[in-house]
Amino acid sequence: MMKCYIKVGRKYFKQFESVTKGYGGHTVSGSRAEIKQAVLIDEKYETSVLGVRNVIGELLDLMRYGDIPTRHIKIEVEKW
Repeated sequence: MMKCYIKVGRKYFKQFESVTKGYGGHTVSGSRAEIKQAVLIDEKYETSVLGVRNVIGELLDLMRYGDIPTRHIKIEVEKW
């Protein structure tokens, strides 16, 4: 078995969080925008082996489009 951790900069990835911001008011057609953010914490947080690939891809896309700051990404793997 393996334990995987994703380190972004100096913190560990925990999950993605979506923040929906509403726009509209008195306009005829109001629109909503969903913004995805990465939740980073100080302690190690285990990510599944299969989930690592998806998380890394999503983080790179967020960095690419400037939604989150560009940081070093490190995958830590422990065998137990």
